[in-house]
Amino acid sequence: MGETTFVVEILDAFPAKALNEPGAPAEIVVELHTTVPLDARLMAELQDRGDVIVTAERTVAAVRGTSRVVLTLNVPGDDARGYSVLVRVFWQGGETTASTALLAASHWRLLPRYGFLSDFNPMEKSGATDSEHVDLLARFHVTAVQFYDWMYRHYRFLPPADAIDGADETFTDAMGRVVSLAAVRKRIAECQRSGMATIAYGAVYGPEPEFILDRPDWLLYDAAGEPLHLIERFYITDLRPGGWREHILGEFESAIRDMGFDGIHMDQYGFPKLAYDSDGELVDVGAQFGPLIDEAATRVAAVRDGAAVIFNAVNAWPLTAVAGSDQAAVYIEVWSPHDTYRDLVALVRSARAASGKQAILAAYLRAFHEPGSAAEWSLRFATAVINAAGGHHLLLGEGDAVLREPYYPDHGRLTHDGLSVARRYYDHTAANAHYLHAGDLQPVENYYATGINTALNLVGAPASVSPEAGKVWIAIAQRPGQYVVNLVNLTGMDDEQWDVARSEPPALEGLRLECEPFIRIQRVTYASPDVIGDNGSPLEVRVDTSGRVSVPLPKLWLWQTIVIDHV
Repeated sequence: MGETTFVVEILDAFPAKALNEPGAPAEIVVELHTTVPLDARLMAELQDRGDVIVTAERTVAAVRGTSRVVLTLNVPGDDARGYSVLVRVFWQGGETTASTALLAASHWRLLPRYGFLSDFNPMEKSGATDSEHVDLLARFHVTAVQFYDWMYRHYRFLPPADAIDGADETFTDAMGRVVSLAAVRKRIAECQRSGMATIAYGAVYGPEPEFILDRPDWLLYDAAGEPLHLIERFYITDLRPGGWREHILGEFESAIRDMGFDGIHMDQYGFPKLAYDSDGELVDVGAQFGPLIDEAATRVAAVRDGAAVIFNAVNAWPLTAVAGSDQAAVYIEVWSPHDTYRDLVALVRSARAASGKQAILAAYLRAFHEPGSAAEWSLRFATAVINAAGGHHLLLGEGDAVLREPYYPDHGRLTHDGLSVARRYYDHTAANAHYLHAGDLQPVENYYATGINTALNLVGAPASVSPEAGKVWIAIAQRPGQYVVNLVNLTGMDDEQWDVARSEPPALEGLRLECEPFIRIQRVTYASPDVIGDNGSPLEVRVDTSGRVSVPLPKLWLWQTIVIDHV
């Protein structure tokens, strides 16, 4: 009689909550599959750059088939940081492993990893409101979820009683979509249970004609005296203290109070820059945004402790006017002429420098009009560049959906393989959050690398201190005792457009970092989302007789994050 063969595998491992409280227990969920019942020992390790910080262990009698096991880790008290998580399963005669990441922060504004939901169809008619879509966002470590076009109208978020139909509380929104308030509430609860803040879309203007045309003194006008609008459906209103401002602030309060949202996404359209009020007086529209943001933030926080607002500085307008306002993070919807990777870097860097806050780019990938490998390489490059610059990217939502247009229901989808790769990239950005997004990291590559700068250089491939086609982008950030070096491989590109389809870059071997003897290096580690298991491997440090340091690097596929400790 032959030996019985059996299979044990980890189908998935992920934190139960996308954002965890520092200094509190956090649960790691392990989905385990085995072809026979057996006893197994599970271990989870919370790691930073390969160093084990905390462990948890549990022995279970695994049943045949698929089961879930929960391991509880005690998260350290450090705020606004990430960890890699290694899960091991041992059984008689074997071992298997899987990895994920864990985020810890006292408020989502410290790590605003932004996602979206846009489908609120009646629950009995659509599978789109299944909890799996929310679960997957949590596994991407999304910390705040924008509920896009959840409301009845721009001027009235909650529908009147005579517009609601049935037990699902359905209504038809301004774009003709059927929306269920019951579905909205269900998804709010699911997000909050999964450790994700819920942010209600709420434009600062845009009331529909049936409401606003009867209130001409609330409107703004062009030079010919005609009311300003978008597609003759959404009208531009006067944001100065007065009737409309008080009205829309009341709607923001209602969304927090009556629906249980955690914040408001204050949208604008990027125009007009100047307009006229009903008396013909010239109005500087951008100058009104800052005071409106501040008042909105104060009022929603008074309704719900911890509630906050995000404002859309469309194409960075008016960044300087709103940078110091009381918004949770600086959010920029990106449009031409910000067409290149270096534009994305400049937007992130300018937003962080002006505000001292985290920066989010809404950079829609039009390549996903034809989903597949080329679009997914575009996602990889955009993710690497934005995060290496210190920013976050609003891109993913509705489970495996990818934004390709500003109207969020018009989204693309990840393939099965693309979903796995995106998970690795988002694990990388979460595990290394404090090496990518920390406020004390200052960009210094312009003074350290390439050209006449020889302090810290890449050898073995053409390099540039800004994203440049045909070269490796070397981004260097500094804080006391540490440098963080991100390498992004753009050597296979002929152009630097960020929203076009891309192909796999040529892998680069034989690279090394060289450092002048201006610091004493203690340790160098490396991590990459391109190779499974590269979560903080130590690198060899060679020092010659002059004190010059050389660090041989692993093969560079697309992105590497290298951390250098020194004294």
